[in-house]
Amino acid sequence: MFLGALVDLGGPLEAIQRALDGFLEGRWSVRFPRRDAGHSLTGRGVELVCTETPDQKVERPEEQLSDSSGLHGAEPRGQSDHRSYREIVSSIDRSELTPAVKVRACGIFERIALAESRVHGCALDEVHFHELAGIDSLVDIVGASVALEELGIRTISCSPLPLGRGFTDSAHGRIPIPAPATLECLIDVPCYDSGLTTELVTPTGAGLVASLVQEFISFSSMRIAKIGYGAGTRRHPDRPNLLRAILGRREGQADLQGEESWEVSANIDDQDPQELASAVDLLWEMEPLDVWLTGIVMKKGRPGQCLTVLCRRHQREAVAQALLRHTSSIGVRMSRQMRRVLAREVVMVETPYGAVPVKVAFGPEGAIWNVAPEADACLRVARNRSLPLKEVRRVVLSCAVTRLLGVEVPLP
Repeated sequence: MFLGALVDLGGPLEAIQRALDGFLEGRWSVRFPRRDAGHSLTGRGVELVCTETPDQKVERPEEQLSDSSGLHGAEPRGQSDHRSYREIVSSIDRSELTPAVKVRACGIFERIALAESRVHGCALDEVHFHELAGIDSLVDIVGASVALEELGIRTISCSPLPLGRGFTDSAHGRIPIPAPATLECLIDVPCYDSGLTTELVTPTGAGLVASLVQEFISFSSMRIAKIGYGAGTRRHPDRPNLLRAILGRREGQADLQGEESWEVSANIDDQDPQELASAVDLLWEMEPLDVWLTGIVMKKGRPGQCLTVLCRRHQREAVAQALLRHTSSIGVRMSRQMRRVLAREVVMVETPYGAVPVKVAFGPEGAIWNVAPEADACLRVARNRSLPLKEVRRVVLSCAVTRLLGVEVPLP
C-alpha cells in the first residue's frame, strides 16, 4: 500500500520497473492496477505475478499476514527457497541503483531484520527470507526507495499509526496482533488502538515508516500539490482500506528537512584530559552527527566538561554504552531532538587539482543557498601538493561557484 500510494502520487512506473527488473530475475513481474478499496473509493494496488505461472499472484501486504516481511529466525542452512538478510543487502549493493536509493533500501531492511533477530533470538546473519516473500519485500522496499527519489521527496511526516488487536496464524504458529516484529520496529513511533480485530500494520510497513519518517504529526502545514492512494485487498466495515499520501511544499520557507536526532550527554569532572580526548575520538569513529565538549562548573565549584553526542535513533544505545565505557561517568542523559536542515547533496567539481567533492545546500525551489568544499578532501589536496589549505579552499570554491551559479570568479 505504501508503494501503491507513491505510484498513485506520480512515481514513474518506468523508473520503478527498471530498478526492480534486476531483482525479479525474469520470473516475476509487477503490476499496479487500480483497485476498489471499499466505501466507493479506489486506490493503486500492487500485484506480484509469476511469469512462469501467470495465474499466481501475490497481494501485498495483507494476504501474508503477520510474517509479511518474509523475515524469519534461523533455520537449517542450504535450503534453496531461502535467502539471508546479508544476501539481500549484498544484491542491493551490487545493483545499479543510485547510492541514495541503496542506502535507503538497506537501512529499511536492517531495521526489519534487527527487529526479527530480537524477536526470534538469533543473530542478524541468521535472519533469512523465504524466497517468495523475499522477492515481495524487495519490490516493496526497493520500489518505494526509488519512487521517493524520483518524486524528489525530501521530508516525510506521518500521522500516528493505527494498530489492530487479536491473534493470527503465522509460519511460527499463533501469534498476537500486532506481530512481535512489528512492535519492535515501532519503538519510539506514536501509535494508537484502532479498535479493529485485524492486522493493520505489518513488519514491512512498520520498517518503512520507522526508517523513513522524520516527524509524526496529525497533518503537516503545506500547500498541497497532489494526493495518492494505495489500496489493500481487505474490506473493513467502517472504513476504506486505503493509505493516503499527500505531496506538498511548505510555503515561504526554505526547503527544510525534518530529522529526528538524539542527544546523549554526561557531566564529567574527574577524568584525565588525555583520556577524555581519547573518548571523544572513539565516539567520532561511531559516525554520529556531532560530538562536542562544553566547559561547565559543577558542585563545590569544580570545573568540568559536558560531553555530548548528537546521533541518529538507531545509534543511541551504542553511543550511551561507549560513553559510559570510555569515560568516568556512571550515568548518561538521553533526549530526543528534532532538527531542521536544508536539503543538500555532494557534487564533484573539476578544479586544477582534479575533481573535488563540494557540499551544496538548497533553499526554496531548489535555489542554492550554501556551497562548501569538503574539508577533508581539500586537506588531502593541500598535503599532497604542499600547498596552504586556505589557497586550496579558495580555488575549489571559485570553481564550484562558477559551475553551479554561472558566476565567473577569478582564481586567487
